[in-house]
Formats: sequence, C-alpha cells, structure tokens
Amino acid sequence: YLGIFLWAIYYVYRLIRFSSISIEEKVFLFLMLTALGVYSVDANLNFPIARPQVLVVWTMIIAMINFYYRKHLQSIKPIDSKPFLNYSFLGIALLSIVPSVYVTNSVYESLKGQMFLLQDFNSNQFNVPMNQIDTLVPEMPNITVTTIPINSIKARYYFNAGKYDKAIALLEQGTKANPYLYYSELLKSQIYMGKGQMDSASVYAKKAFFGLPNNALHASHYINVINQTRDRRALEEAYELLVSKNDINNWRNYLIVASTLYPPKDKILTANAKQAASLFPQDQNIQGLYRSIAIGPMAANQAATRSKEGLALFNQGDSKNAAINFEKALERNPLEFSYFENAATSNYLSGNIEKALEQINIVITEMNPLNGKSEYIKALIFIKMGDPIGACPLLETSKDSGYSQAIATFDQYCR
Repeated sequence: YLGIFLWAIYYVYRLIRFSSISIEEKVFLFLMLTALGVYSVDANLNFPIARPQVLVVWTMIIAMINFYYRKHLQSIKPIDSKPFLNYSFLGIALLSIVPSVYVTNSVYESLKGQMFLLQDFNSNQFNVPMNQIDTLVPEMPNITVTTIPINSIKARYYFNAGKYDKAIALLEQGTKANPYLYYSELLKSQIYMGKGQMDSASVYAKKAFFGLPNNALHASHYINVINQTRDRRALEEAYELLVSKNDINNWRNYLIVASTLYPPKDKILTANAKQAASLFPQDQNIQGLYRSIAIGPMAANQAATRSKEGLALFNQGDSKNAAINFEKALERNPLEFSYFENAATSNYLSGNIEKALEQINIVITEMNPLNGKSEYIKALIFIKMGDPIGACPLLETSKDSGYSQAIATFDQYCR
C-alpha cells in the first residue's frame, strides 16, 4: 500500500528532473504530488467509514501521474504494441482477487452491524437483543471504524446482563485487538467493581487511566475507584496527569475526593485548591471547595452561622451589631467575599466609613468576584465621603458588570 505512494513520488521526481515536458506540465505534476500528500494525510487520520468518495480523487491523481509517465516513455522510444497484460498475469490477478472478495464482503457485513452496536455504545443503551450479539457482525474485522474492539463492545452487553465471566473473556480478546485504547481495561474495572473485587478494579482502572489519561471517562472512573478504596497514595500519583490539561471536571473531582482523604487545612492540598480557584474563578463549586479545604468545615460552619445572625440583625435595621457578626464570620472564614461585602455595607450604614472602605478594598483588590456589587458599595462610600466624581468610574464598572442597582445611582451622579 505504501509502495503506491513511493512509486508515485519516484515517477514525479523523474518527470520533473529528466523529462522534456513543458514547465507548465512540471508545475502541474508537482501540484498533483501535493494533492497526493493531502490525500495521504486524510487517509491516515480520518476514520474510513463511508468515505469511498476520496478514492475517486486518489484514482484521478494516480491516473494523471501514470499518463504523464507513459507520455514521457513514449517520447523516448515507441512503446511495444504487444498487450501490456498477458493472459498469465490476468489469471494470477483474478485468483488473487478471489480472497479479497470474501474480505470485502465481511467488512461490508460488519459495517452494517456496527451501526447498531455503535449507536448503543454512543448512547450508553442496550437495544440490540442478547441473542443477536454474537452473530450481528463477522469475526473480521475485529475493531470498529472508530478503533474500538468489537469484542469489547459485545462484552458490555454481557456485563449489563450480569454474565461477568463471558464479558471478561471477550475483553481479553478485545485487548489483543487494540491494546492502545484501554477501553477493555476500563470495562474490566467496572466488572470487578460490580463483583465487589475492589483490588482488581483498582488495578485495571489504573491501567486505563495511565494508559490514556486524557480520556474523561478513564479519569472520572479512576477517581471514583480511589474514593471507594480510600487510596491517598494513588490520588497523589494521579494528580499531575489529572490536572495537566486544566480540565474543570478533573479538578472538581480531585478536590472533592482529596477533601475527604486529607486533614483540614493541609498545606499541600490547600495550595492545590488555591490553584484551582485561580484557574476557575467563576465556578462556585470549586470556590466553595477551596474555602472548605483552606479553613476546614468546622470554621466554615461557624462562619456561616455568624453570617446568618448578621443578616437577621441587618434586616432588623441594627447595622452596628450586624457588622460585628459579619466581622466575626470573616475572622473564621476570610475567603468568603460576601462576608466582607456585608460587613462593609453594615459599617457604611452605621457611619464607620474608614473600616467599610478598608473591608471593601480587600474584596476588590484581592478577591475580585466580578459581580459589580463591591464596586457599587465602594462608590456609595465615596459619595458619603463627598467625592461623587471619584465614585463614577466605580459605578460604571458596577453597571457594566451587570449590577442593576448601580444604574440609577450612575444616572444621578455621573450624567
């Protein structure tokens, strides 16, 4: 197969270098060779399902190169009038084609059956009846058009039916068919987990993850196995690969499991959680996990209780005592920006302007929640301090951030 491309390159080289054809024809032949290169990339990277149309392009390119080469030979000496193909060659060729007819038909029948298997696989369903699983596709080819071993796809049906031994036997054959995909290892791990054999489940989950770590299914399953086996060392080994691509789901799953395996306020885990929080500032789940890891669940609960008491006092109009409770909340949880905002608002209303300004500056410069509320609070403080002009850039930022309360104040002081 590769020889076809190599001979085409050789023919074009000889035509460009040694033939007497025109410059325009040599340029055209070079473009044909470039087109053949494009085709070869497409043929080697794309899946071959339902793509016979590209062979038409390939045939035209090869035919043109062959035409010019024959033309070149004819210009050197007349071509013998004897038939190029004699009967012996034709007989051998026909005998050679007979096995390929069987192969082609087998592939065709397989492609038809694969449509149903892959539809179930991609939708995680089991619509194909069990009595058709073994006969739906021929033995050849042994992988689908998407490189998944067919025996491994069959195994998932037996796994779903609770026939674990049959499923594992098929997965062994699937691994041989394509040892680089690691889907067979993933399914083995799920089977052993279903059987309650967590040691084996962990072994195969690890193989699948480290074999193909960028696969989201492998990563999430391995994290699940680590969570059930409570294997902190395995989590530490997987950490670099889990977060190397900054996938938000991997980060979130890692922090959830790690928060249950490490002691509160662990320095290494806190640093990892802080990195995740900086990578995904808008994800409230990751931000909450970071706060919980950094301060511990007990302190977080105590801070939430103080904040709740502060809100109750604030709604009753007692801004001074509300500020005291919010400040006690942020002492226990200095990572929750809403505690600073509420404390600043309460101090602003009770006349403690300097402290309010100090607290809201912490939110803007260090936490940067990008919700527009903190800029609005700081603008109100500036207005109360007699500086409405200084408040206008803050009100504009707040308005642009989507904080609707800033619109009326901006119209009043800044237009």
